[in-house]
Amino acid sequence: AQIKLQADGLNLADTFAFTGTVTGAGGGKIGQVLNAQYGTETTTTGTSYVTSGLNLAITPTATSSKVLIILNLACNVAETSDGNIGMFWRLYNTTASSVIYDSTGTGYGSFLRGYDGYNELAWMNAITYLYSPSTTSALTVQAQFKAETSGTAVGVQRELDSQLTLMEVLA
Repeated sequence: AQIKLQADGLNLADTFAFTGTVTGAGGGKIGQVLNAQYGTETTTTGTSYVTSGLNLAITPTATSSKVLIILNLACNVAETSDGNIGMFWRLYNTTASSVIYDSTGTGYGSFLRGYDGYNELAWMNAITYLYSPSTTSALTVQAQFKAETSGTAVGVQRELDSQLTLMEVLA
């Protein structure tokens, strides 16, 4: 085998033919990309999580793979007499019945405080989260939400569609 060397190293403008297995190239390659969009309005006044209707299944190809989750959740709230509205949301693995990420107590919930003169507000919540499921079995990621205070109307997908993207990141 012949290797072309220059004073600075390999000339990457040259063409190289590799045989066998190339090692040391590192991970981080994207194995698959899945996307779901959902637009049916869902509301709750309860403080227990309910489904937003947005679900997406993925089957990792290796236990070392990670899943990059990108959620854009279209939220809406109705005004209350004191103007204080809070809404929490989470990513849930329905296959394993386990929480992937929960905005409760993290400071990343959705809150509107002291606004006045609106009957309803709508906005887009976004999160990117790197999940390590450590499995090659199919799993389903679901976006869920709840009201901070019982009786306060909160919802998703009234004004805009929500989207969920899952990307398998190979190790």
